[in-house]
Amino acid sequence: MNDPALGDHVATEHPDHRSGVYRVVGVGDRQVTLLLVGDEEGKRIHTGDVVSVALSEFDGFESVEPPTRRQSLRESIRAGRAIGYWSLRAKARQLRARPAQTALVALLLGGGLLSDVLNLAPEPVSTALVVAGSLLFVLVVTGRLG
Repeated sequence: MNDPALGDHVATEHPDHRSGVYRVVGVGDRQVTLLLVGDEEGKRIHTGDVVSVALSEFDGFESVEPPTRRQSLRESIRAGRAIGYWSLRAKARQLRARPAQTALVALLLGGGLLSDVLNLAPEPVSTALVVAGSLLFVLVVTGRLG
């Protein structure tokens, strides 16, 4: 491989380098910087291993397809559940850390919903309270509101 370009995926059997799929992350006059992104089987891995190779040595690398993320349906569901759990946990922590803003959000959302159900206020007012409460909720749980 003569002209490496950023983003190219290459592999080598050279004994000095770990076998696997590398992505070109830097190209200089004399060397190429590679990030290990796949194992020998072409499955995506996240190692953070960075290797610098002399341009003359880079000719021993061959162009390959990018690694794939071979994940079963069960693994995908498990990962999604874990992400959801930690996301909810972080949001709950944000709400507990800001009790005044959380109370305001609860009042706006609760007031808007109750006024709509019990017909205590015109529909536009109830809707405005729910929308304002929802927006404030997002601002509080993301930490963007004081």
